[in-house]
Amino acid sequence: MVFGPYYLAREWVHLGHDVTIIAASWAHTRSIQPKVSGRVTAEVIDGIKYSWVKVPRYDSAGRIGRVLNLLSFAFQLWAYKSPIKSADVVIFSSPS
Repeated sequence: MVFGPYYLAREWVHLGHDVTIIAASWAHTRSIQPKVSGRVTAEVIDGIKYSWVKVPRYDSAGRIGRVLNLLSFAFQLWAYKSPIKSADVVIFSSPS
C-alpha cells in the first residue's frame, strides 16, 4: 500500500486546507479498492476529498494491463477535464 499522499493530505486538512486527491479506481498496491459508479466517484475519507477515476483492472504481474490502466487514467483527465476546477497548488505523486 502507498500511504504517502494520504498522510500528507490528512495533515494539510488538519491545518485547515481544502484537499482533494484524484486517483485511479484500481491499483494493485491497494488491498481494498474503492467502490465506483460512473466515470468519477466522489468520496470523503478523514476530511480528504477523493475523486476516484474509473480505470480498467489489471493483473499485478501483467505490464500491458498496468500500462493500459495508466494511459486510461491520463486520457480521462485530459479528455474529460479534471473534477477540480481551480487550485492554488497541484502536487503530482506516483509510486512508480
